[in-house]
Amino acid sequence: MGAVSQLCGAAVLDEHVRPPATVAVLEALFCVGEEHGAAVSALVPPDAPPAQAGTLLVQRELHTSPLAPSARSVCRVNGKSVPLRLLRSLGTLLVDVNGQGSAASLCDAAAVLALLDARAGCGAEAARFGAAWVWARSAAADAAAAAASAPASQEEAAELEQLVQAVADAAPQPGEDEQLRRRLKRYEAARTASEACAAARHVLEAGAGDALRSAQRELRAVAQRLQQSGGGSGAEAGHKGEDDDGDEGDEALEEVAQALDLCAAAASACASAARSVTSASRALQPDPAARDEASARLRLLERLCRQQGCKSVEQLLMAAQEAAAALQGAEGAGGRAEAMRAAAHAARAEMATTGLALSLRRREAARALELEVQAQLAALSMEGARVRVSFEWEETHACDEDQEEPAGVRVAGADALGLDGDACYQPTASGFDQVTLLLATAPGEPLRPLALTASGGERARVMLALKAATRAAGGPAVSLFDEVDAGVGGATGARVGAALRSLAHGDTQRQVLCVTHLPQVAAFAQRHLAVAKAAAPDGRVTTRTQPLHDRADRAAELASMLGLQVAAGEELLRAAEQQLRTTTAA
Repeated sequence: MGAVSQLCGAAVLDEHVRPPATVAVLEALFCVGEEHGAAVSALVPPDAPPAQAGTLLVQRELHTSPLAPSARSVCRVNGKSVPLRLLRSLGTLLVDVNGQGSAASLCDAAAVLALLDARAGCGAEAARFGAAWVWARSAAADAAAAAASAPASQEEAAELEQLVQAVADAAPQPGEDEQLRRRLKRYEAARTASEACAAARHVLEAGAGDALRSAQRELRAVAQRLQQSGGGSGAEAGHKGEDDDGDEGDEALEEVAQALDLCAAAASACASAARSVTSASRALQPDPAARDEASARLRLLERLCRQQGCKSVEQLLMAAQEAAAALQGAEGAGGRAEAMRAAAHAARAEMATTGLALSLRRREAARALELEVQAQLAALSMEGARVRVSFEWEETHACDEDQEEPAGVRVAGADALGLDGDACYQPTASGFDQVTLLLATAPGEPLRPLALTASGGERARVMLALKAATRAAGGPAVSLFDEVDAGVGGATGARVGAALRSLAHGDTQRQVLCVTHLPQVAAFAQRHLAVAKAAAPDGRVTTRTQPLHDRADRAAELASMLGLQVAAGEELLRAAEQQLRTTTAA
């Protein structure tokens, strides 16, 4: 999972290269179909042709060095060096990575809208609305700036020039301050956790270790005294009572020896635990250079914001834009302001028309999607579950077209959605729709937001059902699932396996890779790879991936996962094959 993510442009850490090695090489060969050929060709450098038609070789070398503060990587496509951002663009196009936390993204409105747009095929309308929204913001801001008079004095002009230059030098990005705060919060959490691990190591080494060593010294002294006294042996005793005392001494010596063995084992366990928490502490230690850089960057942005009385970088950027416009002088300001107001008005009109059409198509797609997802959920042991996509439009009283922020938009046809056609509605970059995915897990249960009602296993099945329901809309040709069956039992696991097989062999075929611990899921795979970890001769842990080509090997592996005899694995394979034949016939 980590290797594929890094080939798709994920961040690289020093821990990804295991010492004593200093280089790790990741490589994947993609077979690019016709549906992605044009998009891939547009990204791949023209001087990096594939070695074989229809293929794409993606490589990433990870390098570490004691002299470098962090790991660095070299990215290549078809042997040609490329920037990391190109790898990320290719990864988004070719691979759909679904980690253990991906199901939680269904609680995000943007993710639900993306699913609806894919289902409805209205990506072009959504892009047109987004462009109108951006233009309305820009035109309104330009109109306000153009309407402002020229600086009243040289001092004011100097202040405006200083603001524009300071913002240009800093080159902040929208939302960068919040991103930096979140990053520093993660650094602080990692540092705290690292210190806690270090404290635990101290307890294991200085506390428990000293106590065990002291106990061992005392026990050795006891054993020595017993041995010096003859170990309680009654071999030379001449009376029955003395023989009994000797037996008791031997028993005591054995007990002391067992206690010494237990202390040694406990000391070894403490030492092993100390090494583990030491490794955890090192892994959690944030990169000081990155942390200092983020902290310094945030201080710079906050200082600029304070100087201009701004609460965020977005406000700072807007202030700089206004200052730049004011510096252009009052000449022609009136005409430009009027032109920008007309442009903003046209953009809002476009938003009203496109936004209504977009919402209608999304709602139509949502109704069809709900039915198909419910059918998929029934096949995943969630019979009676209901899914709804809730749509809301936010009313606003801000309809002044001279406002710099996007004003509310009147949508004449909003009554077709059961809304007030005379009201103003607040747009966002993705439209007027504010959506929430609702779920009822049983017929008698009310519909509630997915985040409030679904368990981890239920969210995973809802995600899988949505993937299956939207597969015809296209998307990446490779889908990677990491433990999508988490929180799912054995009986339901068979249905999850059947759904994954269906996802790979629907109308739009794709390659589905699944990491699973459930044999009921693995039984539905066309190809089975067993992953095992073992200690190498040098004591290092190695991971081995073994393709299971023979049916007997698959049955044995499935039986091992079940903890039963080989016959149980064979029965799982037969049951999966029968279910697939039944599904195909239906």
